[in-house]
Amino acid sequence: MNYSKPSTKLLILGCLSLVVTFASLNRANANTDPSKNKKKEINSTITHIYFDLDEQAPDAPAQVRAMVAELKETYGDQELNIKITGRTCDLGDESYNEILSKQRAYSVMDMLMMKGLNINYVEVDGVGEEDPIVPNTSIENRKKNRSVSVMVVAGGLDQYLAAL
Repeated sequence: MNYSKPSTKLLILGCLSLVVTFASLNRANANTDPSKNKKKEINSTITHIYFDLDEQAPDAPAQVRAMVAELKETYGDQELNIKITGRTCDLGDESYNEILSKQRAYSVMDMLMMKGLNINYVEVDGVGEEDPIVPNTSIENRKKNRSVSVMVVAGGLDQYLAAL
């Protein structure tokens, strides 16, 4: 798949505007329906996919297959809302790392979409070295930061927004 920056940004902006619209409609309905005022339990999972240095595809696609199998076992055929965030360690140029983190995130998204999950909404972002999982103070920590975080929330978009 080819993702050009303008079309991806427009798609994400369009999806976000729909999310905001549906969320405000759901809040308006919740205020008028007392049965909807109960707090729902948020059913979510966060998984990390790890990468080798300078690699844009996972070092082991088996990581993605295992995650998909776990998601199918946990959530069955429920609609899933997914936030995919790519990261890098602090080695290399900052602008290169930002691009690499986005390539990693889209690589994981492509694999997830091909695996037959019931995906309702996908948000993809790459933060480069700006938002590390752990401080980049050792070789082991840098390995942990060369990753993609996949947050999965089952249910409607209101569940997804509540989990953020």
